[in-house]
Amino acid sequence: FTILVLSFLMVGKSFAANSYSATLTPNNSKVSKGSEVKVTLKLSGIKVDGGLNSLIGTLKFDADILTFVEAKGLNGWTATYNEDNNKVAIDSGDATTEDKEIATFTFKVSESTSASTAALQFVNISGGNSSLDQEETISDVTTNIGITNSIAPSDNGDDNSGDDNTPTESPSTNN
Repeated sequence: FTILVLSFLMVGKSFAANSYSATLTPNNSKVSKGSEVKVTLKLSGIKVDGGLNSLIGTLKFDADILTFVEAKGLNGWTATYNEDNNKVAIDSGDATTEDKEIATFTFKVSESTSASTAALQFVNISGGNSSLDQEETISDVTTNIGITNSIAPSDNGDDNSGDDNTPTESPSTNN
């Protein structure tokens, strides 16, 4: 009977579901050509035995639209980018089970692009800690960045700079 109970407990542990999710959020939903955009990677819903203190993934982006500038760790995490294969290794000395922003990725938008959006993906994501038998993988994450010619509204020469058709006050004349 004891062997049966121990076997059941061991099998039960092997089916424990570790899970977490990630999101990518740009600091601006629309950026102008030639400017930089920072995209934050956040972990949430971390239900991993012992927490997470390492994450590996690959950044996918159109190099004709975006140029990688920098990877930076946040909140005690470090981020290392390998420009040969676009892999990112992010780690921390302390494992976490709390929702946390762990890195930012900075890109420069091409001045000559004709694209109106740029997709950024973080794929083949796996994370873990030293006590796990194998790293836990999660679904790829994507964000889209809108690209404009200019952030400032265009000046078409008239005093009514808005597109809301609000009448402007005209100077009064005395007859």
